[in-house]
Amino acid sequence: MKTRIALVVLAAAILCYGQNQMQVEVGMRPGSSRQAEPARKATPEQLERGRQMLQVAEAQAAGLEGGMRSYALLQVARAYQPTDKKKALALLEDALAATRAIDDDSLKTRLQLQKQILQEMVPLAPNRVDELLTEVEAQARASVLNSLLSYYEKQKELGHAVEVLYRIAQESEMPYGAALRVMQALPPERAADAQQLFAVSLASFQDHKQSGGCMGDCDFVPLILRFWTRVPKEAVLDAIHAVLKDARDSGQKSSISMASDQGAVAFNSLYEFRLFQVLPVLRQLDESGAKKLLEEYQQVQTLLAKYPQGTDSLQPPDAAEGGRDRRPGASFMVSNDGPGGGGRPGSGPQMPAPVEMQQVSKIAAEAEKNPRDALANCAGISNPNLRSQALLMIARSTWKNDSSIAREALQKFMELNPKLEIAQQVMSLSTAADIYLNMGETDDAKSVIEKGLAAAESAYKKDSNADDPNKALKAYWPSAEAYRGMLRLAVRISPVWAANLTKEISDPEMKVVAQIAMAASLLDIPTGSTMIMNETKQGTSMSMSMERRD
Repeated sequence: MKTRIALVVLAAAILCYGQNQMQVEVGMRPGSSRQAEPARKATPEQLERGRQMLQVAEAQAAGLEGGMRSYALLQVARAYQPTDKKKALALLEDALAATRAIDDDSLKTRLQLQKQILQEMVPLAPNRVDELLTEVEAQARASVLNSLLSYYEKQKELGHAVEVLYRIAQESEMPYGAALRVMQALPPERAADAQQLFAVSLASFQDHKQSGGCMGDCDFVPLILRFWTRVPKEAVLDAIHAVLKDARDSGQKSSISMASDQGAVAFNSLYEFRLFQVLPVLRQLDESGAKKLLEEYQQVQTLLAKYPQGTDSLQPPDAAEGGRDRRPGASFMVSNDGPGGGGRPGSGPQMPAPVEMQQVSKIAAEAEKNPRDALANCAGISNPNLRSQALLMIARSTWKNDSSIAREALQKFMELNPKLEIAQQVMSLSTAADIYLNMGETDDAKSVIEKGLAAAESAYKKDSNADDPNKALKAYWPSAEAYRGMLRLAVRISPVWAANLTKEISDPEMKVVAQIAMAASLLDIPTGSTMIMNETKQGTSMSMSMERRD
């Protein structure tokens, strides 16, 4: 089956779509002073109403069963966390207990809930999380250990962070992005620890198949690119050869594109892409070996002549030096057709061209300085999803200093939105409504929210279709996220209006999760990460989103 894999960074969201789904990563250039949203300080009346709604939602959550009970208690706990940590922890314990009654499915609902619950516990009681790790499935432990690792990173407890990294590597694959951050944070006198972490990361990479190349925090290659001057030459060469062997042995045909306002590249295989990444380092350590490889791959040789630092040439300078590969500012997309494939040709959304990905990056970079030009350039983007992202970026960048441009961008976006997939419609409409609220355009925001709720209802009909229902947990349905997102915004305009809108939600369980979201919005609780799942006859998909608050 054909699989499309990608990442997205857009305004206030980070998404990853899986099987038979596609998303595009388009980021704001680091250093770009995108207008921050105004601080939303809840009034005493809103806080009191939020607390009342939360108490009602807590009682309703306790009356749910199985996975929905666990999910609802988790969300209520998140809302209590800032003001009543003891109660939040107790609710999380109840939510974890509720997962034990779930019969796990092909989407591993129990596993996902256990991970989310324990990750939410980490800042409240890290020692308790450590105790509970033995009670959850092994697959959940690695993600929770990652959360513990992030906690210790933030607390500057590097000794604990290194210890957790080694624990993860014993149970599963090393989280290379986290290892990179810890290695960067280690002081010069702990250089031996950094070298040991590199060695353990290399061993972990060699022990785990990469399934055709993992990108992001699970990618080992950035460790080579950032630390090749700080570890022994022999170890770096071993790592480069291991990466190239893994790419060669993957047996997957891949179409890989990378673009930023610095340029754009495209490759026909993972092996060519890996060569492009590591050849600049290999040239420094083994010039003859690098030359031999380049002679076999003319396309890579041509691209390296134009971009001599490989992927770093496409990164803004601070991203290339800052230790994170593919930070916002670069777009990245992979389409894999692996062994045993057989996906229908043309199934799924069309992959955008690298030149259009680069164009969107340029629009994002110039949106503040030359907003009129940026807006005009959107017309040249044929991919509807990319163009909608570009228009929303412009609106985000200009709503405060040039509201006329922001309104024009939003108007063009609204005309384009019906052409998007229903899940993309709802996510994008939520962003548009949020911008209108920031601008003080309440009537326009209400209009967008109403359109968003209509789209949510369409999504619900699709999720609950008796002939081909979404078998995922209802709280993870696309329609559930649509209702949550729209009603979180609606309640900011008027709690009474928002409450009336919930009357249109016919599903009692869906209504409960929406009411929890409304209470959290009144209490100004960030949405945090959300999960969206689909399991139908058409295939299975999963996405993760995370709010970014400026």
